[in-house]
Parts: sequence; structure tokens; C-alpha cells
Amino acid sequence: KDRYHKSGSWLGAREGWKSARSRHELRWEGRRGFARLACAHGVPIVPVANVGADDTYFIFNDGVATARRLFGLREGAWKNFPVPLFTGLGILPFPAKLTSFIGEPVRPPATGADDAALQRLHAETMARLTAMIAHGEAIHGRTFFERLRRRFF
Repeated sequence: KDRYHKSGSWLGAREGWKSARSRHELRWEGRRGFARLACAHGVPIVPVANVGADDTYFIFNDGVATARRLFGLREGAWKNFPVPLFTGLGILPFPAKLTSFIGEPVRPPATGADDAALQRLHAETMARLTAMIAHGEAIHGRTFFERLRRRFF
């Protein structure tokens, strides 16, 4: 089902339950649904990157993959809820500075949304998000400890 906001805009985010091995990586390889929806409705994609979110918890496993291994792939969002093994300060997150960057809108093509057009829109959005994350990491540091050092020392 398409979920289109009544104001004429879309809002979406990728799950953040990836393992520590994949921290600071954008993992949208096969995800083109956002591009397909933007093309279908003629709305732009507004890239938003949140630098520092991967530092709030240390996640030992890929929560989505673990859920699929334990329960299989099922229909319905709640049946595929991630099962992460994580630590912070107990159940509380580690103190981390979160900085959000909002990019310029990525406009979908005016013509039809064939596979090549969807791939280009996906690639352009990924490139912008990756650049925004790199910019944030250049300002604040790439690792949690580097961010702490820059902030306090």
C-alpha cells in the first residue's frame, strides 16, 4: 500500500538495527521503493542524514537478519521486527552528539519511471546521502571516541 501524506510529502527512514560491522554505512543497495513512489506521485526525495545515530548503541548483530533467521520472512511489519543484541549504558544509549543534515530535494524524472530511471534516481539519492554523511563525519569525527575527543579535548 502506498503511504502518501495528505500534505503532499513523503517521510521515510531505513531501520537502524545493523551490526557494528556496518556502522556508518548506508545500506540501501536493493531498496528502490522510495524512488518508485517519488516517480509515481511526482514528488521530490528530500535526503536527510543523521550523523552520530550509529554511536548511540553498540549492536553485535544485524537485527533484521537475525529476525529472518529465527522467524523466517513473514508478511506484516510487526512480524519482521528486528531482534538486535545491543549494549549502551545498560538499556540507555551511549551519550552521542546527533547532527541532522537536510539536503536539496532530488527531483524524479518528468517522464516515465523505467528501471533505468529508477536506478539513476536511486544512485543520485545514495550519492547525496553518502556525501552528507562524509561531510558530517569530517566535522564531528568518524568514531564515537574521535567525536568525544573533538568535543571535550
